[in-house]
Amino acid sequence: MMLTLQTYTVAFNRDGTPSQGYIVGRLNNGHRFLANNGDERTLQQLASGIKEQIGKRGVVRVGDDGRNLFIFDESGKL
Repeated sequence: MMLTLQTYTVAFNRDGTPSQGYIVGRLNNGHRFLANNGDERTLQQLASGIKEQIGKRGVVRVGDDGRNLFIFDESGKL
């Protein structure tokens, strides 16, 4: 499912490395959802602080453990 990232926060370990991303997004049908970062690259982008991530597009899927997982769309095709 495609979505737009609306807000997020990142939790960090004591050593300053990012540990988990928490994402609130909106699906194309208007519904909101919560998700975690779906891969390490997404977590690094969320934690970078170099470029704002709000408004970026991505996809969300349900992981094996039942959590929603978000990854950024880098193809520009979504």
